[in-house]
Amino acid sequence: MRYIFMALAIVVVATWPSADAVECSQWRAAFHRMPTRVISIETASGKLTVSVKVADDDEQRAAGFQCATGDDIERTKILFDFGDERNIAFHMQNVAARWVMASKLGP
Repeated sequence: MRYIFMALAIVVVATWPSADAVECSQWRAAFHRMPTRVISIETASGKLTVSVKVADDDEQRAAGFQCATGDDIERTKILFDFGDERNIAFHMQNVAARWVMASKLGP
């Protein structure tokens, strides 16, 4: 009987959802809700057309790439739309891979 209890205790501990798992499910849902748009970027050598996910609400901007897979980060571009010019900060918590940030400076 003692072995059955220990086995059940191990299963419960191993499958109990952690706070991180709950948080990650929220971040992933926000990531998947981001609409996909095609944008054009004017460069010195011409126009560049890019497909991006648009993070245009607080939850989507907070989610960003948190809990995304390395593959998601590699193949997805996110446009963080704040609606106006402001000072912002980003962190790399819960991010599985390195990513590059570009910003628009000036008008």
